[in-house]
Amino acid sequence: MATGTIHSIYASDPEFHELIEQFVAKLPDRLRSMRAMVAEQNTSELSMFVHQLRGACGSYGFDEMTSMAAELEMSLHEMSLHEMSGYSSNSLYELAEPIEAFLCACGRMTAAIT
Repeated sequence: MATGTIHSIYASDPEFHELIEQFVAKLPDRLRSMRAMVAEQNTSELSMFVHQLRGACGSYGFDEMTSMAAELEMSLHEMSLHEMSGYSSNSLYELAEPIEAFLCACGRMTAAIT
């Protein structure tokens, strides 16, 4: 797992920098919400949340996060389909590692200019 800081491709653009700072500043609250969804085993809400965060990351130039969110979103969608089909699963525990990797990566996002 990578450990470096994740920068927006738009961080050096004066028109975007303040918006990126605001987005990054709100991440801790968003990550707390995401952890609560995981604890509650709320797969459908978590899937929608990751989808929205994926779009936001893309809009703010965090391409690495967009890719990670897309992979996690796909896994959550597949899990939801299995659950709706009546297949038994360990629910979100099966995705504990990719969820934690995504949360950690989100924590490394910065508005700092590279």
